[in-house]
Amino acid sequence: MVVMKSKQFNIIAVFFLVVSLFFLAITLYTDGAVINWFFVTFALSILSFTLGYVNPRIGNDERSKVIRNKSIYSTFFFVIGYLIIAFGLKTWLAKQVDTQLIFAIVTSLTVITLSISLIIFEKKN
Repeated sequence: MVVMKSKQFNIIAVFFLVVSLFFLAITLYTDGAVINWFFVTFALSILSFTLGYVNPRIGNDERSKVIRNKSIYSTFFFVIGYLIIAFGLKTWLAKQVDTQLIFAIVTSLTVITLSISLIIFEKKN
């Protein structure tokens, strides 16, 4: 059953990767029309690949709770840094930076950071 979930996550991840590459192609042809959606779908692709990798290795025991807590705790500090940088960009480049783009980038970076930190702490423990 665990192998089946891993395969399902990988299929979903490949789907999101194809969709994000499609959005990237549209963005390159239309001068940035759907760049926000590229970041979001790419982050979902990374999240799906990560869950496909980590799901068979992490159960509901005490070790997995510690891994999840460490991952969320460390990601929190990265998110604070991302928000400070985003606030600085929006403050100093008010006319040149789109708020929706900043929000999409910060959200995508949060998902990617959480996924990567989950893999790192799973490898360490």
